[in-house]
Amino acid sequence: MIFTPFVEVVMNFMIVLVSLFMTVHLFAHGGNKPGPHGGKIKMPGMFHTELLIKSHHNFRVYLLDMKFENPVIKKSKVQYSLNGSDKIICEPIKSYFLCKTKKMLKGSYTLKLFVKRHKMKGIATYKIKKMNH
Repeated sequence: MIFTPFVEVVMNFMIVLVSLFMTVHLFAHGGNKPGPHGGKIKMPGMFHTELLIKSHHNFRVYLLDMKFENPVIKKSKVQYSLNGSDKIICEPIKSYFLCKTKKMLKGSYTLKLFVKRHKMKGIATYKIKKMNH
C-alpha cells in the first residue's frame, strides 16, 4: 500500500506517541521512585503497596490506591514472609500496618507481602539488598 508523505508522518507520530505512553505507563508503578511516605512501591494488583522499614525489627506497609494515595486498613489485611518463612500477621495502626519480626532485618533478604485491600488481593515481593540502619 502506498501512502502520501502526510499520512506517513502522521503514522510515525502515532507510533512514537503510543511508544512513549507505554513506556511512561510501565514505569509509573513504583520502580525506583519512593512512595508518599518515603518507602518502596510495588503493584500487586489494582492498588499499590508501600514498604517502609523503620528498624531492624519492624516495618510499615501502606495499602495505597492507583494514584499512590488514600492508605486504608479497613477491610484490609497484611501478612508477610521473610526468606520463605511462615506467614506472620501485621497489626493495623492508623493508616498503615505495623509488621514486627523477631529476626533482625539485616543484610540481603526477600520480604513477601500477602495483602488484601478491600476485596482486592495480591502478593508483593521485595528483594532487599542491604539494610541501611
